[in-house]
Amino acid sequence: MMNKRLWIGGALILIVLAVGSVNFFSALSKPTRAASDAAMPEARPLDPASFDYGKQSIGPDGRTVKEFEIVAEDRTMEIADGVEMPVWSFNGTVPGPTIRVTEGDYVRIKFTNKSKMPHTIHLHGIHPAKADGTFESVAPGGTYVYEFTAELPGLYLFHCHQEPVAEHINQGMYG
Repeated sequence: MMNKRLWIGGALILIVLAVGSVNFFSALSKPTRAASDAAMPEARPLDPASFDYGKQSIGPDGRTVKEFEIVAEDRTMEIADGVEMPVWSFNGTVPGPTIRVTEGDYVRIKFTNKSKMPHTIHLHGIHPAKADGTFESVAPGGTYVYEFTAELPGLYLFHCHQEPVAEHINQGMYG
């Protein structure tokens, strides 16, 4: 008789736990809004038009030429309510812009440094050494033009390659 009572008691506990956890987790999945959140905008899907497709033209050899302008700037960014930190940005954003090209495009990136310290753009991918961003240092107020043919399809990151590299990336200079 004791074993039967233990079994029934254990089964009832498991049923209560199961029903309780279903109710608990379904409540977590429902969006809730505090009165102070009423003005917060809803999240929306990424708009592909927000990518930078560059200024497009046809070169003398018939290839598509895509030109981009990227500007390094010192800014402040709110990282939490009322908490701002200084950042080094590409085109005023952290991370920097997402540039879109097609395999075979001739790419020209005009980089202008409006920051108070030297910066570069180190492009990951296949390109000539002069477009690598590891050899030239663009002084404040300076400009450098990176040119290459987009060869292999993929997702390639870029970042400032000025020493100390980790500090530049930490301050927001990546894309």
